[in-house]
Amino acid sequence: MVRRVSTALLLLAAPTLAGTCATASAAAASPRVVDFEQSVSAARPAAAGLRAVSAAGTRTITLRPRSEFDLVGFKWSGTGAPHIDVRSYGARGWSRWTHVPTESEDRPDGGLFGAERDTIKASSPVWTGRSAELQLRLEGTRYGSLRAHYVRLSRAAASGGAGAASTGGVAPGDPKPTTKRPADGRSADVPAAPPMVTYEGRSGGADRAVVGAHAQGYNGQTTGISLVGTFTSAAPPAATMDSLQAVLKWKLALAGITRNERVPLISTGGAQNRFKNGRTVFARVISGHRDLGSTSCPGGSAYVRLTGLASYLDQSQRQAVRMSLRLKRIAASDGGQSVVVSGRLRAGGAAINGGQVEIQAFNPGAGWEKIADATSNANGVWQATVRPGSRVYLRGYFAGDGSRRVGRSVWQFSPKLKKPAAPVGARR
Repeated sequence: MVRRVSTALLLLAAPTLAGTCATASAAAASPRVVDFEQSVSAARPAAAGLRAVSAAGTRTITLRPRSEFDLVGFKWSGTGAPHIDVRSYGARGWSRWTHVPTESEDRPDGGLFGAERDTIKASSPVWTGRSAELQLRLEGTRYGSLRAHYVRLSRAAASGGAGAASTGGVAPGDPKPTTKRPADGRSADVPAAPPMVTYEGRSGGADRAVVGAHAQGYNGQTTGISLVGTFTSAAPPAATMDSLQAVLKWKLALAGITRNERVPLISTGGAQNRFKNGRTVFARVISGHRDLGSTSCPGGSAYVRLTGLASYLDQSQRQAVRMSLRLKRIAASDGGQSVVVSGRLRAGGAAINGGQVEIQAFNPGAGWEKIADATSNANGVWQATVRPGSRVYLRGYFAGDGSRRVGRSVWQFSPKLKKPAAPVGARR
């Protein structure tokens, strides 16, 4: 699993038939969720419940599962991947055809499911609504053992009136907050996770800052939240906004974020990125996808409501903290090299004297970890000497206090260090 500090949340709008997670009202009761599978083996077209038709190289297969369903996804084995289009039959007849994404980035990350990732391939899920039959159009080679995986919700959940069992070990509807240590090392009260229907697109858990594929150039620095719907001019339903705020309260608390301030992100480029590679971009903690990418997401009607979503955040008058960072390579006493990490700590335009600063390095498996301490002097200057084992991102971190907010420097890639010279006659 991958744990990273969430620095910003971006909101994206999705087509009505595509979705990775349905989140319902936090006050609702827990619905019943049932999932089951069905083979889609073209080698046995005459098997009960299957009918196959050949047409211009495309196989059209009608599946009649043992029960009604609301969502479907697919998994298979082999080196190739199928091209899948689906439509479902429900109360209003057959739906339109929808493509099922099967690209590799839609599979789970490594971690607990690393071995499964290499042997079992899986698609993105597709929301169908309550349906009784499914029709597939299949193309592709070098794959086998294709299976459909269905999810059926209770009637209340399928209509958006209820949520399912929450994650993170918190019972649905439990109003008590849980105390959890955020990823940046500070303790904080984290509210109970909102009730969710759990089909999960990335391994690790909804309470983890798992790296997604939602905002090109910023995926490792942000968390993406997708709203199912088109909100270019139509307003999101009140229930959607209420659920979204519940998720934001929980996710931001996990990362120890209490203000909707602007945070520094470093662009890593990309064709759809508004900013070139290496550019430092200051984005609000709750931002729209359009703030960073060449897109209209989350739609004009949803975008104007983002400020209201942040209204619950801490409104105290603590001073904003600014922290600079400088990395300098120097010679070490053993003939190798070290890195001097230094900067200046200020709040309200004045230097912070005696401020406790952590020098943190980014560990892809655990997030930001402390590797050294420093104390700022009367001019706000702090400094420490470190020798990272490999090239890593480094930053300064100030935990804040009763009158000053948390402060983080823009992180920088450490310089490459020269190893100490081997003693004369030593084996290489």
